[in-house]
Amino acid sequence: FFRGFQLAGFENLSLVSCKEMQPLVDVRQTTQEVVAEAQHVFIDLGALQKAAASLAGKIQAIPHPEAPVLWDHELVHLRDMHRPELTAQYLLVLDGLNFCFWPDSTLEYGVLASTLRDAVLQDPSLLEASRLATVTADVMQREWFCGRTLPGVRERVRLMRELGHGLSAWYS
Repeated sequence: FFRGFQLAGFENLSLVSCKEMQPLVDVRQTTQEVVAEAQHVFIDLGALQKAAASLAGKIQAIPHPEAPVLWDHELVHLRDMHRPELTAQYLLVLDGLNFCFWPDSTLEYGVLASTLRDAVLQDPSLLEASRLATVTADVMQREWFCGRTLPGVRERVRLMRELGHGLSAWYS
């Protein structure tokens, strides 16, 4: 979607205050100077619209709401059509846990995703903001990952607590 050597279509990019609960405020604020000064790149809005329409068509072509989606072709993720907020929380937690490469060759992404999925299916409340905000390494390893020792567990716990506090602050 990026072509050419001009920035077009973003001259009137407006910043929004955090009070308006816009999730991309930090991105807009930290990139405003780059966007204003960029001379070598522009966004091809026509190509972007064409890609969005193509993606929308693929989504509409899914024959059944329970059918696998393109991002879950290996069927390792939680996808609950009756509780989409649970799916969203699951993906937020998974993203936070998967912040770096795993130094354990037996703990690949699919294992991380499916083990977390299974734990959530057994106890969906483990993704509640209050539980994330107070999670411990012991609870994470014992309840989420069947007693497995996780590499970098202190950082993963810190990130989950931060996520829990953030969800509580924004969506209480």
